[in-house]
Amino acid sequence: MRQYNGHMTTIAERPAPTRAISWGAAPEFDPFTPPAITCPIGACRARNRVAITATVVASRVVRWPGGDVLEVTVADDTGIVTLAFLGSRRVPGLGLGRHLVAGGTLTRRGDRLVMLNPYYWLVPSTATSIGPGRWPSHC
Repeated sequence: MRQYNGHMTTIAERPAPTRAISWGAAPEFDPFTPPAITCPIGACRARNRVAITATVVASRVVRWPGGDVLEVTVADDTGIVTLAFLGSRRVPGLGLGRHLVAGGTLTRRGDRLVMLNPYYWLVPSTATSIGPGRWPSHC
């Protein structure tokens, strides 16, 4: 592959990278085991892969371009995230008041944080996220 810098350079003329590229410590999810560490929703930003512990506060089926989407709104003490299950009209176990851990990449849809087709684990209500100031750097 060649780079254009006003004139064509060969691969041999291209400078070597000065440092390794690091993509951070984004979590990898095991579909059978919930993550041990979760982030408070208020600390999460779009375009980051995170795990959150939250409670289902609303659920509705809406029409997005391409089909129906189940939007499940979850919240903790610090914020709100919408879990979007594309092509689904219902997901077993996700009722109002249900506690869960959800994992995936956050995106923005309008003014909302949305996680598309997230991993999710149903957990007892005693599960909580770790305290303020101690969440992982990928939050």
